[in-house]
Amino acid sequence: MEEKTKHKIKQAEIIAAVLLLFVGFAFLFQKPTVTGHVTAKINTQPLDITIEKSQIYSISTKSKESFIISSIKLSGEVIGDGQAKIYINNGEQNLLVYSNIIEKSHGFDSITGLGKITGNVVSIEREEDSNKEDEKRLILKPIADLKESMLDVLKEYETIKSGEFIDACVDTCFIEMEMASDLSYKLIFVVENNTKIRLNKITFTIME
Repeated sequence: MEEKTKHKIKQAEIIAAVLLLFVGFAFLFQKPTVTGHVTAKINTQPLDITIEKSQIYSISTKSKESFIISSIKLSGEVIGDGQAKIYINNGEQNLLVYSNIIEKSHGFDSITGLGKITGNVVSIEREEDSNKEDEKRLILKPIADLKESMLDVLKEYETIKSGEFIDACVDTCFIEMEMASDLSYKLIFVVENNTKIRLNKITFTIME
């Protein structure tokens, strides 16, 4: 009986030693997270755009000098009780900026949120009104109607929320988007019948 007890104690000691070794190795090889100090300037541009049907706009700039946008946010209002969504297409995928589809249960919506992080902005400089003529000003222009349907089938726990939205940026809160006069992107508006999107402001940060 005494031998069995000693054997169990020895087994417990071995297991404890192995666990301690694993913990030690985990701490030894753990790499610290490095975030660079990246400054960015916030720019705001007033808009007066009303979207009454699904269509595609272009986002461009007159700047010949390339610059990097690290976030894009849109503010405005949805009028009507249909679906309304806004995407930015970067040539590879559609990044959701805004959707008025929300969850019924706890009211979480996709008006704002963290998207795919491709860069870290640690320091933000003063907000600058880009209403003045600036080479780095963004130009939004309609280019085509949206032929394909991008409306969602609502799930049981989802519903539609109309009204105002401020600084919407689901997948575009943290991005790296190069801008220059020879580059442009697609801004895709998806609206259901009898629904409108009115945009009154675009806010974006430029890495410096």
